[in-house]
Amino acid sequence: EVALEVAFIRLAPLANLRPEFRMLPLVPSIDGEGRRVARLGRIHQQQWFEAVLISGDAAAISREACELSWGGPDAAQARLCLRTFGGAGAVLVDGQRVPPQGEPVPLRPGSQLSFASTQAGTEQLMVILTLLVHLASPAPQQQLPLQQQRPRMQRPSGTGSVDSEASPVSIRTRPPPPAACAAPVAVASAMAAAPSVSSSSPAAPTPAVEGGCTPERQTPRQAPYRDVDDGSAWHLECVYAEGLSPEAFLALPADVRCLRLEISETIDFGRGSHAEVFEALLARDVDLLKYVSRKHFQLERALGEDGAPGGRLRVTNLSANVAVVAQKPLRTGESA
Repeated sequence: EVALEVAFIRLAPLANLRPEFRMLPLVPSIDGEGRRVARLGRIHQQQWFEAVLISGDAAAISREACELSWGGPDAAQARLCLRTFGGAGAVLVDGQRVPPQGEPVPLRPGSQLSFASTQAGTEQLMVILTLLVHLASPAPQQQLPLQQQRPRMQRPSGTGSVDSEASPVSIRTRPPPPAACAAPVAVASAMAAAPSVSSSSPAAPTPAVEGGCTPERQTPRQAPYRDVDDGSAWHLECVYAEGLSPEAFLALPADVRCLRLEISETIDFGRGSHAEVFEALLARDVDLLKYVSRKHFQLERALGEDGAPGGRLRVTNLSANVAVVAQKPLRTGESA
């Protein structure tokens, strides 16, 4: 229903972050009003924060930083909201600091939720971590029996994706150096946060925490960051698949959600070379497989100024379907 994807980590090689760590684990409970509630902070996701954040930044995350709430019997009150508890760090939504213990702040698909620390002697906030909000909701179509209903993930605006019926899968590339994006049908780019923002009010003191804490989901027992590959290895990471809720998406094997491709010169990418991947991603609606061609894209290492293969890909649409690469629509034979 609600998923928080990593979009920025201070000083971290985000391109090498393993798929298992790209979502902050949430364990929602039900409050007295029937709403789902999930709390964020070191007391709730301690292992994840300590594994993903570097240079001791985990200490700047409050033990109880904020709380998300959504759903419930009252449709008028069902929207996703955030409220903060104060603490050593600050919480920002779309670059604006949320007052500690203030009124709930509504969130939307694509909202950026940031954690920041106060720089000593200044009113500047240093952003440590930014998470991108994803929501899943019932499809706005005819009512189906409960066992046949499937959630639809709402995509953040401004990511260059196209209508879901024509674009069942979105993928972004993650090369060893920063590079252009490539996708089988559409490309979604991570929304990076600015390294610092102004603040007119200092951070509130850390409050005492009473009672027990909600255990976080089991974090994979491996290093969160991959070793840097050589220049020929590229990672294509799926960030959206039609019909999969965030929970169902994260339940897919890591080698389905993130592909490692050796691209020394040129390769063709599509359903012919990776049939099992697309069948798994579109298992909820196999009819969408017809929108993924057997040879959908040609991926080619772009040459640098010195004539040697550089850190960018040249993507050519080989399919009869329109595709989107780096927010640019491509027709058959066009490249980006």
